[in-house]
Amino acid sequence: MSSLEQTGRIDSFDTDIVDESSTDVKADLGDLDDFGDDVAFPRLDDEISPRQEDEDRDRLYTDELDTETLVTGGFDSDYDPVDRFFEVQGWQRRLTLIQRRLSSRTRTTSFGDGTNSDNSVGIPEEDGQPHEFSEILSRASDTLKVRSKQMAKAVDRTASHLKERTNKVVKDVDQMLKESRSEVEKIVEQASGTLRKRGEKLKARRQRLGSNLKQGREQMRQNYKRQMEDMRSQLDKVMVRSRSAKFRQMRHMICFCCAMMDLIITAYWLGAFPHTHHYYHTFKFSLLVGMRAVYYRCQGMHYYLYDLCYYINIMLLVYIWVFPTSDWLFMGCHGFSGVLLISVIVFRNSLVPHSLDRVTSLCIHISPAVQMWAIRWYCKDSSRFILPERLWSPLPSMCLYAFWCIGYYANQFIINRKRIERKKYETLYSHLAYGMGMMKALPKPLQTPIRSRIVFIVGHFGMFAVGLPFLYFPFALHTAAVCLAAFWAIKNGATFYITYFWKVYNDQITAFERQIVSAQADAAAQEEKHSSATNGATEEDVTAG
Repeated sequence: MSSLEQTGRIDSFDTDIVDESSTDVKADLGDLDDFGDDVAFPRLDDEISPRQEDEDRDRLYTDELDTETLVTGGFDSDYDPVDRFFEVQGWQRRLTLIQRRLSSRTRTTSFGDGTNSDNSVGIPEEDGQPHEFSEILSRASDTLKVRSKQMAKAVDRTASHLKERTNKVVKDVDQMLKESRSEVEKIVEQASGTLRKRGEKLKARRQRLGSNLKQGREQMRQNYKRQMEDMRSQLDKVMVRSRSAKFRQMRHMICFCCAMMDLIITAYWLGAFPHTHHYYHTFKFSLLVGMRAVYYRCQGMHYYLYDLCYYINIMLLVYIWVFPTSDWLFMGCHGFSGVLLISVIVFRNSLVPHSLDRVTSLCIHISPAVQMWAIRWYCKDSSRFILPERLWSPLPSMCLYAFWCIGYYANQFIINRKRIERKKYETLYSHLAYGMGMMKALPKPLQTPIRSRIVFIVGHFGMFAVGLPFLYFPFALHTAAVCLAAFWAIKNGATFYITYFWKVYNDQITAFERQIVSAQADAAAQEEKHSSATNGATEEDVTAG
């Protein structure tokens, strides 16, 4: 390549640079799109090795070197202008380093003698004028400096343009945010208004529902009161009829006949079919306790139904009909036989056949003990009941008693205590403490409500513990205990009847004696009147004669 051609190319390159003047950023950066992809721009902090300097120098002074490509290498039009600027600075730095090295080598070499001294530095000679390459490099360096300044201005303009666009975008975004905020506020206001209206509707519905519930509750109360009043009036009528002389006499006669028949049936059934006596026991208990539950509830005495005797009867029915093969439950029920027989003596149960209440009390105490006696001694070979052969333990009875005791104490003295005291319901504790006078028999330190309740529970447990040895009684002793309890009930019944009839007989004798005395007095008075009248008539006749 000749120097004139190279000079012409540089001049044309300068002319193109001078002619470029555009305000648009893309037009200012458009000429940089001619940089080739093969031009590698170093970073500012890269170090140039001697081998790389020699390669750059050879490329710079070969015929294939294109100065225009060196200066305005092919950048892509989409390339970032900031990256272009820094890459151009890197290339300018490399050219400056190459130029300095060439200048330092040129000073040590003589170009005026026409010798080929430039071969030591590897600079080719063309037409004997090697200094043209240094001029070309210097011009290219100047051109790059000018281009760098233009790039800096273009970057500044681009930055300002970007800043303007950013400000515009920020303003647009702020405007959009304000509009969206206003729309959201409107939506929130509409939603809050809707919710407020719905809340008011719900409040109105709640108020209407509350008023309807109150009215319904009040109406239910009135209906309940009306029904209770009707039931009480009917019950009063029934009670008045039942308390009448004829109805009472008929009731006592029916109860007396049923009680006598019960004794006959029980004796026959135990003697003939003891292994099936549980059918009759279940029927009798269900009938008597069902009638008592209704009567006690009407009289306010239903808390008696929580006593131990009813609990034992229920557990016996559970054993008979639910778990007839349970050894544990059999020992538990059989261990209660002693306390039931002792209760006949303690609570003065009596055989009074005409009184349904006394017959029921005797039945719930002695009938379970008789049933366990029949199972214990006459159902060993039964297919229904399976009895333990050797091991007999009071532990099942104690477990069942502890379960009942905890429930009874919690119900009577903790949960329903205020209700019982307010409505004055009768319980076993009140009957023993105040009805039988045991509260006064206690020492004064134990006559407080809490201590007296504890004494009641301890005494009840003591009575239960005394009856536990009945579990180990042989047949003769067991039979004697049952007979003794039955004899004691008959003795109490006899005492009641003798006392009652003696009192009635005494009242009748006294009334008869009073009637005789009054009759004698009336007769004496009439005789005196008759004698006085007769004497008066005789005196009148004598006077007239």
